[in-house]
Amino acid sequence: MQERGFIQNIVVINTIIVVMLLVTVFLSQQAYFSPYGKTVYLKGMGEFNVYWLKLNYWANTNVYPKISGEVEKGGQVVTQEIVKQKNNIAHSIWENIKKYFAEKFSKYSGTQVQ
Repeated sequence: MQERGFIQNIVVINTIIVVMLLVTVFLSQQAYFSPYGKTVYLKGMGEFNVYWLKLNYWANTNVYPKISGEVEKGGQVVTQEIVKQKNNIAHSIWENIKKYFAEKFSKYSGTQVQ
């Protein structure tokens, strides 16, 4: 349930930011409201920067360590699987080469090679 509230808070914050930016853009384009739009924009950007720094700090302390650990674990699993598949391919190729040369040798020598 907390996860749902967290997502709702993020959506609300994003919506408020978008609305503030749209209002600021609209007001700054109007000749009569231009000075007011600039004032609102400057105040809004000041507030936005404060929240952005807090969000950045929170993400670096709470989210990034959890994600980086999981990514590292996943990276190790992927690396192991790649090495395993590479070894399987090399073994398969080597077996096919041995079989090919055994067949050629058997054909020319008249003996059965296994």
